Amino acid sequence: MASIYFIRHGQASFGSSNYDKLSELGMKQAELAGGYLAKTQVNFDALYSGALIRQQETAQQVIAAYQEQGISLPDLNIDARLDELDANAIVMKLMPRVAETQPEMNEWMAQARSNKKAYQYILRACFKFWQTLDDEIEGLEPWAEFYGRVKSCVDDIIEQHGSGKNIAVFTSGGVIAAVVQYALGLLDEGNYQVFEPVINASITHCKYSKTQFTLNYYNDHSFLRLMGGNEMITFR
Repeated sequence: MASIYFIRHGQASFGSSNYDKLSELGMKQAELAGGYLAKTQVNFDALYSGALIRQQETAQQVIAAYQEQGISLPDLNIDARLDELDANAIVMKLMPRVAETQPEMNEWMAQARSNKKAYQYILRACFKFWQTLDDEIEGLEPWAEFYGRVKSCVDDIIEQHGSGKNIAVFTSGGVIAAVVQYALGLLDEGNYQVFEPVINASITHCKYSKTQFTLNYYNDHSFLRLMGGNEMITFR
């Protein structure tokens, strides 16, 4: 069977004026991921990334790590269907509704810009509410639509490259959660439990054939701790 390696971007620049770029730590995480893949002789026939800067920067760090080992990789293909869900839109659009039944959300919201734990608490509550929505909200992509665009991208990659290929996809935690849902046939409502634990620069490996798309392993980040230490393990 052929393989797709879904590589989450390194740590983004949380709290800065531009979140959509890798932090210094995120650059190192991506470099370690590339070094690990190159040293374990995973050779790629095609590379894909979403259109977000942090996804593309992660891809470039991996490409550079391969080049240091004297290995050339194919050109990077950009596909916006691999972009992350809009977490800020989910929070801003749904927070007022969630706070109607969970008033403590207003206190957490006051801390969210500078406190990752507070932001994560709010996002978890809003994400769960988002997946159960029956009505459409202007400016907010429904989960079913998000899942559909991710699935269509994966299906197109499989269709284009066929059997016997190794493909790298540089993307984000929400996309990886949708991929795992696709591979395992999970219900929408439980999907946040897949999204939240995804480590920066971790690798999720799927295999495919003409008739199957299966999960081989999820959220592997052991190489980060082994090659860089515990400080390499981050979530956002």
